[in-house]
Amino acid sequence: MIIDLDAIQARAERATLAGLRDDVLSLVAYVRELESAREPVWTDTVDKWTEAIKAAFPTRSGSHDEYGTAMRMIGNRRSKGELVALVNWLLVTRRASAARRGQP
Repeated sequence: MIIDLDAIQARAERATLAGLRDDVLSLVAYVRELESAREPVWTDTVDKWTEAIKAAFPTRSGSHDEYGTAMRMIGNRRSKGELVALVNWLLVTRRASAARRGQP
């Protein structure tokens, strides 16, 4: 739903109830301020793993089954804490597997 702030502001400016008029105009100003200050909500930080993650994407790596499994694993988690626990488990499992093979 898109809110037409200009229309709301125009109606509020014509309003006869001064208290309501001021409240609506204050609300419109507040919403405009929020919109102008808003940063994108979903931004990822580029870090040392970014390129490797991109390279593992199925269209580049052909690992479609693994991607499907990853989607199910992520879809079952509802909190950031659970996602961190999942990544931690993957890292611990990878380290244990490497140790069994005699790799650092």
